Amino acid sequence: MKIAQISPTFPPYMGGSGNVCYNYAQELAKRGHEVTVLTSAITGDDFNDNNDLFKTIRFHPWFQIGNAPFIPQLLSMDDYDILHLHYPFFFGAEMIYLLKKLKNVNYILSYHNNVSLEGFLDKLMVGYDFIGKKIVAGADKILFPTMDFYNTSVRNSYNLRAGSFQELPHGVDLSYFNAKVDIKKKHSIESKMILYVGTLDKAHYYKGLEYLMIAFKEVIKENHHVNLVIVGDGNLKDHYQNLARKYNIHHRTIFAGQISLFDELPSYYAACDMVVYPTISKTGESFGTVLIETMAAAKPVIASDVPGVRSIIDDGRDGFLTQPGNPSEIASKICRLLNNPELGIRMGKIGRKKVEEKYTWNRIIPQLEEVYRKSLQL
Repeated sequence: MKIAQISPTFPPYMGGSGNVCYNYAQELAKRGHEVTVLTSAITGDDFNDNNDLFKTIRFHPWFQIGNAPFIPQLLSMDDYDILHLHYPFFFGAEMIYLLKKLKNVNYILSYHNNVSLEGFLDKLMVGYDFIGKKIVAGADKILFPTMDFYNTSVRNSYNLRAGSFQELPHGVDLSYFNAKVDIKKKHSIESKMILYVGTLDKAHYYKGLEYLMIAFKEVIKENHHVNLVIVGDGNLKDHYQNLARKYNIHHRTIFAGQISLFDELPSYYAACDMVVYPTISKTGESFGTVLIETMAAAKPVIASDVPGVRSIIDDGRDGFLTQPGNPSEIASKICRLLNNPELGIRMGKIGRKKVEEKYTWNRIIPQLEEVYRKSLQL
């Protein structure tokens, strides 16, 4: 099949939908499909444009607002068997919807997350809601990473026809999860290590990093032999560095910055003792790829008890769930793992087994191909 993957962001930007888009393109191409990624050039980086498996076309947007690039060039992209839209994609998804109306072009839609904005931008979303519903409902098939997220955070907002949607989890390539870099040596760490992975920008303010930092302040009062390593970059990095100084945790906090998602990130997982995913999203999250990456590395995860996330973590077995925005509870679970290494090892092994059984691309991609085949039969 000739397939176009359409996403507003793409690596090296550390955003979940762009990373999923990359992996879909990579894995589909491995299986013999002709894959092209259509995305924005707003990163200013030609990452993987020379990928041997698939082609990347980066359009220069006419304008952009945050991660929303206006790309009318997408209107000419109709020479594909499958158009797969990664949503939300403001100023891009509208073009794909217009293609359907003007040229009867069908598309598949991966629904990655609800949009939660602050201030006047949130009020603008009320006006956009009508358009967004048309775009989502216009897809041949809507893919939700977890039905928990759909049932609790999407169902009441969209009147989707029966049979128009299904669950399709994200996955990992287990072959990546081998340490290639000695991370503790790189950062001169001689203690235990707590890891946070995420983009440090305004678009991802809801990831709850500040609550982890407050929790970490409590943790080091009890256990001084631990470091917090924060992987990621963005326009809020200075803000978080200032918070580290404010909470007096800067001497134990390492901002690793932007790293290679495929060469270095697995080494960070291998080096850590646990990963914390403290999202405060009011509507939950559709999935949380960091969660299954943590499990793939056989490490325990502490995550917020919100829709989507809670369907991946078995509380007390492969990780812990905590009340969103509760630093004290986060600190308590961190200390429990620090004080009981055997518990973390046991949780990690259980999590690894879960990923092997449910969340590898070898299991996920054949399901995606079936969605495509059924779409072509319409």
